[in-house]
Amino acid sequence: MKIGIFDSGLGGLVFLKKLIEQNKYAHFVFYGDYKHNPLGNKNDMQLEKYFDSAMSFFMKEKCDKVIIACNTMASVILKKNLDVITPIPFVLNQILTNEKKKFLILATKKTIKNKIYHNKNTIEIACPLFVKKLEKNPRTDMTKIIDKYLKKVKGYDGIVLGCTHYSLLIDDLKKYINKDVLIIDSSLELANHIDLDNKELKIDIYINKENKNIKENIDWLFNKYPYEIHKLR
Repeated sequence: MKIGIFDSGLGGLVFLKKLIEQNKYAHFVFYGDYKHNPLGNKNDMQLEKYFDSAMSFFMKEKCDKVIIACNTMASVILKKNLDVITPIPFVLNQILTNEKKKFLILATKKTIKNKIYHNKNTIEIACPLFVKKLEKNPRTDMTKIIDKYLKKVKGYDGIVLGCTHYSLLIDDLKKYINKDVLIIDSSLELANHIDLDNKELKIDIYINKENKNIKENIDWLFNKYPYEIHKLR
């Protein structure tokens, strides 16, 4: 089985690693739109153009399924009823299932603006700095930036990581909050709901922008697994 995965960078790769760690194997074809990262500050017309380019690529690659790992992109194409898989329904289900909790939604500007996770039990905060900092160095201490966004927020007992990049924040978030809260990770929720039973693993990572930092981050995530990097044309 050939599975196409779209994201603007590390978020989709973090999701892919979670799949692999759950022993869910396939021939994964990752489309990394690093050239337009971050997507959270783009308008709908731009995002739809990037989406169309990715879907054309997946069609040429003859992918059996396509996963849009990016919450921002998913929030824009949501009403199109396309045959793609996104984190949105799985995260929403968790929010509604735990309706007695007050959730802090952390996401990109576009995801917050589109209100895909808005509910009577949510507080939404756009966090544009997270993706930029994580793409630069996913191992950096994010405490100061977390404090910038959360220091004035009170009364929540749950957090939704409404961007797949934000999985990389979990350890720093737990240290900062220093109390028991339910964390809903969109990367993990998506991975938990993908069923794959291939015995062989193959990872092809296609990127439309190359630099040392991007390649180092990919190797940091996948150094234990067989992968190849290709430049998109």
